[in-house]
Amino acid sequence: MIGILLALQVNNWNEDRKSRVVERAYLVSLQEEFKSNLNKLENTMKRNARNADNALELTKHTKPGTPSLSDEKAGKLIFGALNGEVQYRPSSGVLEEIISSGKLGIFRNDSLRIALSSWSGLMLSARFQEQEHAHFRNELMRIFNSRGNPRKAFIDAYGELMELTTSRFDKMSNSLLSDFEFDTHLMGFVVTSRWLNSNYYTRLKNQINSILEVIQIELGPSE
Repeated sequence: MIGILLALQVNNWNEDRKSRVVERAYLVSLQEEFKSNLNKLENTMKRNARNADNALELTKHTKPGTPSLSDEKAGKLIFGALNGEVQYRPSSGVLEEIISSGKLGIFRNDSLRIALSSWSGLMLSARFQEQEHAHFRNELMRIFNSRGNPRKAFIDAYGELMELTTSRFDKMSNSLLSDFEFDTHLMGFVVTSRWLNSNYYTRLKNQINSILEVIQIELGPSE
């Protein structure tokens, strides 16, 4: 009987040791993944802030009547606001593997398990806000393409690239500053952009930092 109990204890100890090895390997991989995701998120937030700053500057000049900005300046601000889609695209291969294989329970730290399992919910909320923001960006691009002069604005902003020369049409992009529809969508663009950074992206950033903090504690100072 004693021999059987000892054998069971040894077997349990071996299984626990194997689990700890797997847990540590996953912790190291998650640490790398979320460090990369933090860097991607910070870059996305910076791009979003730059876009919003340019759009906000435009709102200071939208009004009826003669535009208060030159066509060149207005075009540069419009390109600065709309240049580059804002969407956070984190890596999720390690986390998805852990969850899909049912290995989430291998982590002994309760707060880490909760943080990892709630990550997809936070991402889904951010996606909805990104889609709302993209709606206003698409509307602004539609108005800009149909009523402004994107070719001239592109040349004014970036010079003659890809053998493109300036437009020979007399449409002016600064005329959009007196366009009520443009002003309305511009306001929506700024609000959803600021809300992304101050709320949704900030919550993701806090979650990443919490995950990395717990992982570091679990791994110890040597990692």
